[in-house]
Amino acid sequence: MKLSSTHNWLVWSVVILVVLNITALSALWYSRYSGHHPPRPLRTATPLEDLIVREVGLNQEQESVFRGLHARHRQVKDSLEAESYRLKEQIQNELFAASPDTIKMLVLADRVGNLQAEFEKQVFRHFKELKALCRPDQETKLKTVLSEMLAASQYPPPPLPGEQGKPPRRPDEDRRPPPPREP
Repeated sequence: MKLSSTHNWLVWSVVILVVLNITALSALWYSRYSGHHPPRPLRTATPLEDLIVREVGLNQEQESVFRGLHARHRQVKDSLEAESYRLKEQIQNELFAASPDTIKMLVLADRVGNLQAEFEKQVFRHFKELKALCRPDQETKLKTVLSEMLAASQYPPPPLPGEQGKPPRRPDEDRRPPPPREP
């Protein structure tokens, strides 16, 4: 009799655990696929914004105006990037079509180039507006920050001190074995 009651207790424990697991998995599945997602947190300041505010030394009023300018800049940038991505997808789809239309791909590529040009103009306008916020001493700091950002974005990287006049280094140059020696 004792063996039977232990066996019943074990069976009921397993049944309860299975029901709890199914309930938990169902809740996870429902929350994932039901379309009810918790609201995303608001986009906060980017590290770039914080860097500019700190390095240029913007006061609170300047910072407030700059953050508004930067938010507007991000919206335009995101819109341009989304459109560029859409066009690149169209180029890719055309490339893999049964009979690709080269003219259509070239037209789409020109539109991508025009979007890139518009993006560069937007960046120029954004930093021109930021410069207008700055005092003369802050303009010098802003110029330094922007110069460092430009140098960091260059490819290939600018030559190291003492390397002026030498051909640019290749990205894999440090990983290549030395040339074989002649006997």
